[in-house]
Amino acid sequence: AGGGLARLARQVPWAKAAEIVLVGDRISAQSAAEMGLVNRLVPSVHVLDEAMQLARRMARNGPLAMRKAKEVMVSSNGLPFDEAYRIESRAAGVVMASADAMEGPRAFIEKRSPHFTGT
Repeated sequence: AGGGLARLARQVPWAKAAEIVLVGDRISAQSAAEMGLVNRLVPSVHVLDEAMQLARRMARNGPLAMRKAKEVMVSSNGLPFDEAYRIESRAAGVVMASADAMEGPRAFIEKRSPHFTGT
């Protein structure tokens, strides 16, 4: 009821998704990684450190650009390329017209870390 079956069938090859669902066997972390269900394998003692490191890297990016990128990926999934391109172009226009779009190059020229505000 939570959409897991539909997401699984879109994320991994259909035959693999069917086997996972219909057979019901547990899959190993290695198998999940090979199928693309997880991005990386991390020893359990390092999970929080790895997650925090990833979060810090994401936090350095512009929030508006990240939000629009995610919107484009979600809304254009499965669409024909020309429609997906139009969605991406509209989002890029919003980002490029933002204060954050000017902050990135300015910070680079001034040899400092950018301070993105999401505007």
